Amino acid sequence: MNIWRRALWVVFIALVVPALVLPVQAQAPAPGGEQVPRFESGDCPMPVPPGMVAGTDLTCGWLIVPERYEDPQGNTLRLAVVIFHPTGTPEPDPIVFAQGGPGGSTIDYYTQVLPESPLREHFTLILFDQRGTLYSQPFLFCEEIFQEGIDLLPVDVTAEESEKRYYESAMACRERLTREGVNLSAYNSVENAHDVNALREALGYEKIHFYGVSYGTLLAQHLMREHPEALRSVILDAVVPLQGNFNLEAPFSQDRAFNEFFNACASDPECQQGYPDLEKRFFDLVERLEKQPVTIILKDDQSMQSYPALLDGDSMISLLFQTLYATELLPILPAMIRETEQGHYGLVERIFSILVFDRTMAYGMYHSVVCSEDGRADLNRYDYSRIRPELRKDVDVSNRAFLKLCQDWGVSPLGSEAEEPVSSDIPTLIFNGRFDPITPPEYGEMVAKYLRRVYSFTFPNTGHGAFSSNDCANQIMLEFVKDPDREPDASCLANQRMDFVTPREYISLPVISNLLNLDQRLLLPALILGTAAVFLLTLWVVYPLGWLIRRLRSIPAGVAPLSHYLATASGLMSGALLWLFLAGLVVALGVLVSNNNPLILLGMPDTARPIFLIPLLMLGVSLALVGFIPVAWRRWRWWTRGYFVLLAISALAALGVLAWWGMLFAGI
Repeated sequence: MNIWRRALWVVFIALVVPALVLPVQAQAPAPGGEQVPRFESGDCPMPVPPGMVAGTDLTCGWLIVPERYEDPQGNTLRLAVVIFHPTGTPEPDPIVFAQGGPGGSTIDYYTQVLPESPLREHFTLILFDQRGTLYSQPFLFCEEIFQEGIDLLPVDVTAEESEKRYYESAMACRERLTREGVNLSAYNSVENAHDVNALREALGYEKIHFYGVSYGTLLAQHLMREHPEALRSVILDAVVPLQGNFNLEAPFSQDRAFNEFFNACASDPECQQGYPDLEKRFFDLVERLEKQPVTIILKDDQSMQSYPALLDGDSMISLLFQTLYATELLPILPAMIRETEQGHYGLVERIFSILVFDRTMAYGMYHSVVCSEDGRADLNRYDYSRIRPELRKDVDVSNRAFLKLCQDWGVSPLGSEAEEPVSSDIPTLIFNGRFDPITPPEYGEMVAKYLRRVYSFTFPNTGHGAFSSNDCANQIMLEFVKDPDREPDASCLANQRMDFVTPREYISLPVISNLLNLDQRLLLPALILGTAAVFLLTLWVVYPLGWLIRRLRSIPAGVAPLSHYLATASGLMSGALLWLFLAGLVVALGVLVSNNNPLILLGMPDTARPIFLIPLLMLGVSLALVGFIPVAWRRWRWWTRGYFVLLAISALAALGVLAWWGMLFAGI
């Protein structure tokens, strides 16, 4: 199915917030007499993080570098740079960050992560978008690939047809970029490594700490080989070894991660009790969706357009594969499978919407880097017979398509020496994640074998990338960069474990995922609910106002039947309870959002259950209102009759919407 095949091209990208896309700009030769490389201060290319001031808390600018370092007088590239200044006494060596992909934006992701990091107290933190990525110029975005992925969303095509159409869109992108003057062979890991060293020199630092995640670890190894003199220390997070081919080895990594995930749940008594036979149920779901695909709705948050998409078995496998990347989502994955199994697709729609409509990924840079590094391989070396049949069924088609695309992408290969492991005595910290679906812990061990001063740690509760998603990893990294010559204290690892969310810990409310997706199907019921809530509120104005008018006019109060007062009290209580529930719901959602609690993707934590007792009270009061109206009917004037009928209809309509959304009996 096309969705998951498209998603595999962004396997190193975490769940990110879409950013503005900069247009490709043609490279210009360096003006005569100006030094290249050089740093130029400038406006920040991205939104400044909340609470920070450009020029005070951070500095932005451009690193001007040669397109090819072997031709320093030739065309130049502009690499976007963001520098976070330390809040306290600065350490002499800054930390330079590199995102994965290849093709992901360092600035886009880490400007969201680093403002609250304890690293900022004493370290200058430097972000730069690698050549070809989002905020650098040119940005090698492939609109052709992006649009082809959207066109294929509702279409059920074979693997061969999907790969064919991807190839055609990639070649169209290549032709356009070449026509615009982009030298695709200039986008490789060696040139990227030279850029890092050029950044260090242009900013006037003797040495740097270098942090790389995913592809950033591959870049770090090239940097260790090309410019060891530049490095005070290196942090490799989710390691990609130089030796090997991660694209062709991806099915092995995926199968291993699936085993780890299902075994983790099966060996956890609470997870096993909450989700018995999870592995079997998952693959039964895959089989069911393969035979009977369902149509889901994906929302482009940037254009606000909705698109129908086909969800089949391959898509479901891709969903689990992609979510294993995100450490924050790991605890809810069994629940996600359960919700999807029950026909609740809001979470599926949210995840795929982020992947499909991601405009931050530089596909042109991705193919140039990967094809220069791993574009040639002997497929006979890979035996996939031992992995799950669901994961290997289209592997041959995908592998041949990958090598064909690299052959025709036409970039210069780095050569066999680029695949040799790096031997070094630079202090190196390695982070591995137990559930990482694309860079397994064995990759970190492969690289560590050739490093003489290395500290390697595997986290039992992380996916792809431990830093910024795990407090223990953050603590270890901070201690390491303070003194790379001493082994960091990793005692916090003893307290790390995988805690899955069980059915007893959350209230299933698929409507909240639909709300996060800005699902247009919610508009009508939301309008009904809002109108009913406002009308019920009018009784709180009409009743006191009527009493006040009678008092001011000295109109003697008549003796109304008891049923009138009971109907009035029921109406007042119905409105009050509805508004109390809505206020409680908003507060609970706000707490989840502010705490980045992934439970919001499933519904509500069980601790919020008392809030959902309120609709049940409202149901009882509203039924009482309906019952009191006929009793008082003969004593009421026509406008009083009509008003109370509308009150009853409003209360029942609001309850109907809450029932439709699964909130009416959620407290039981």
